[in-house]
Amino acid sequence: MRPIYVFLTYLLITATACNNEKKEKSMDKEPISATSNSSPSKELEGTWEANYIMGAPKDFSEIYPHGAPKITFNLEKSTTSGNTGCNNFSAPLTINGNSIHFNEAMALTRKMCPDMTGETLFLDTLKKVSTFSISEQGQTLNLIIGDIGAMRFHKK
Repeated sequence: MRPIYVFLTYLLITATACNNEKKEKSMDKEPISATSNSSPSKELEGTWEANYIMGAPKDFSEIYPHGAPKITFNLEKSTTSGNTGCNNFSAPLTINGNSIHFNEAMALTRKMCPDMTGETLFLDTLKKVSTFSISEQGQTLNLIIGDIGAMRFHKK
């Protein structure tokens, strides 16, 4: 019985050490300013169209019958704007390395669409996003909540 406790203690210490090492490495990264020439933020610039949002209750084309949501990043001004599939929006943006934060104080038009499910899903998910990644080819943007890919966009 005692060898099991020793083994479990070893696993716990190893897992904790690995987790702390990840945190220390991520804290060592220098912030990337919106005007920096460094990757990946430079690749973020421009317009992206959504093709996946986690938690969609129906097929993507059903919740966005008038077109998929689009998001445009203006890194020089540290802003984002786009379309939710129904209304237009704009907001301040904060980027630090691959961390990203969409300010909840978004300016949003208030057009009433027949089904607001898609817009609600898009905005609620966007507000929870904490990091992003861009594919090596620069054509796919993933917005991530924790360690889960919550939204996927392709470059327009």
